[in-house]
Amino acid sequence: MIAYNKTGFDDETRLFNRDIKEAYMEELNEVENTLKTILGTFRLTAIAENDYNRDIFEMSKIEFEEVLKVLKCKSLKSLITRFSILDSYITWAYENGYCNVPVTSYFTQDDLEKYVFKVNNFISYDEIINIFVNNERTKALNIQDVAAMLCLYEGIKGTQNQELVNLMKNDIDYKNKTVTVKTKDDDGNIINERIVHIKEVTLYYLNQALLETDYKRVRVRNNKEYELLYPLPYNGYVLRQPVIGGKKRTKDECESINWTAINSRIKRLAISVKMPYLTTQSIYQSGMLYKLLEIEEEQGYLNKEDYIRVVTEAGQNEETYFTLKQLYLTRFNTESVDGIRGRD
Repeated sequence: MIAYNKTGFDDETRLFNRDIKEAYMEELNEVENTLKTILGTFRLTAIAENDYNRDIFEMSKIEFEEVLKVLKCKSLKSLITRFSILDSYITWAYENGYCNVPVTSYFTQDDLEKYVFKVNNFISYDEIINIFVNNERTKALNIQDVAAMLCLYEGIKGTQNQELVNLMKNDIDYKNKTVTVKTKDDDGNIINERIVHIKEVTLYYLNQALLETDYKRVRVRNNKEYELLYPLPYNGYVLRQPVIGGKKRTKDECESINWTAINSRIKRLAISVKMPYLTTQSIYQSGMLYKLLEIEEEQGYLNKEDYIRVVTEAGQNEETYFTLKQLYLTRFNTESVDGIRGRD
């Protein structure tokens, strides 16, 4: 069949049983954005359909489980949305005599949670909040550290963490939900400046970090844990160096945190929750990887422009897109298939 406007099919669209899926989408009375989501879902299921050489409505329960894994949905909400799309299509196929039993009838919503995609050695935004804020057992002692992790995830880093080190109160625009981040030379002159759009939750923790007056550390002595407080003098910087050893400093003498101290803070948190892979770099990369996953979930594929957009939004040169692409394809166990994944 030739391409038509309603579903956006074209000759480059690789689908299994394309004619049947076209017929199904022709009967839908959906808006364009919904049709794009459905089409994107069919692009993803094509991976498993081609492996098994059968349409999803012909699959066994075990085979359909592989489809749910191929979708690589990073949240239960996203997976439920994708599942409902597949359920609608398979039910339509059943009603039109293409299969005997809808395979989706074997699954309940509670069953779906185990098919939510997890990325090994990386962390999602929600996991940062759940582990280091919401969980009383593992929550971070300092809001400063939470703010640093969320900023890293949002693509704020720079060489030697400079964008974090230089971040000040005046750089935060609460109304537009942006921060202005800077890198400087050895003389303190600004050599690069950019604006980053961030989540409202990140804005909240940046503000809380500015208000924090003490930095907490846990020391162990005679097998007992002691919580120590070190003053955090306010000097306009978001991340600040605590005063240790009773040395008094004036506001002008207080500087922002040293870039290596940020690495050390993240390392201590990683050890405390037994996540040794958690570093400033892995959190920073996590933000880019999950952004790519969101894009792929939405449109069903990734192209060169998607990779370039993600790396440049994280402050990197666009030439680095290929390194990110290889990392994404490796970590997410995907294939670079034209029309399905990693499309250039």
